[in-house]
Order: sequence, then structure tokens, then C-alpha cells
Amino acid sequence: MVLDSMNYEIVWRGPIPVIGIGLDASNSRPAEIGAHWQRFWTEGIPNRVPNKAREEVISLYTAYQGDHTAPYRLIAGCPVTSLDEIPDGMEGHTIPSARYARLVAKGPMPGAVVSVWQWVWASDLDRAYTADFDIYGTAALDATNAEAEVFVAIA
Repeated sequence: MVLDSMNYEIVWRGPIPVIGIGLDASNSRPAEIGAHWQRFWTEGIPNRVPNKAREEVISLYTAYQGDHTAPYRLIAGCPVTSLDEIPDGMEGHTIPSARYARLVAKGPMPGAVVSVWQWVWASDLDRAYTADFDIYGTAALDATNAEAEVFVAIA
């Protein structure tokens, strides 16, 4: 992946309600993020999320305490039709309706998504730091040639 020539488009997305498990995260602690995703899969969280809107997984980054070097809240979850029923140990958030830079990560996961985010961190995108998210649909299932969408809120 050539990071200096990343293509993106500006789109409007949201609102998207999400239910999942949360973590106070930091990009300086990638092992904790990996362990959080391991928990998501080993505990069968996607099968326990009620009112799923689609068979997708969302990685939501919100409650930023600054730029990409500061802590934020990571929600590993699924899009839902309602936040009325949130299981114990899970939390619900709504991705706000906003303008997003949409990028596509292609290749082995999670490396392809990490590469996109490294490009975002080094880019001159005018980030809003409200809520960013990745969507992993059926195209993300092929571990060696996967595809995921990355949405970065812009001002």
C-alpha cells in the first residue's frame, strides 16, 4: 500500500447507532487494542448484540481527549436499529451524522486498516475528532485480501 497517494472521498454518513464493548484506548498502547478485539471475538459479542441492523462489525473511535496521540473511547460493536436494549457489560453510542473522509483498506487485516490510519495520522485532513469508525462487512472476511471502509470525521 502506497501511503503517500491514498485516495479518499468526502461523504455524509450517520446517524448510526452501535452497541458493543468499550475500552479507554490510546494508539500508544496497541496491545490493549488487540486484546480488546480478541475479547470481542472470543466472547461472541456479535452474537449477543440485540437488534442488529446488518451483519457488520464497527470499530468506533469517540470521546477523543485531543488529537490522535491522546486517549479516546474505542467501541467494538455492531450497527443496530435501536439503543433501547443494551446488554449488561456493553454500551451504546450513536455515530453522529457528519462529513467523513471515506477511505478503503485492502489487504491482510488488521495490517491494511492500520496502514490507512497511519496515513490519516500523517495527513493534512482537517479532522473533527468527534467520532471516526471502520466498517467490516462481508468483504472483510477474506483474511488475505480483505476490504474495510474507514470513515474519518472532518471539520
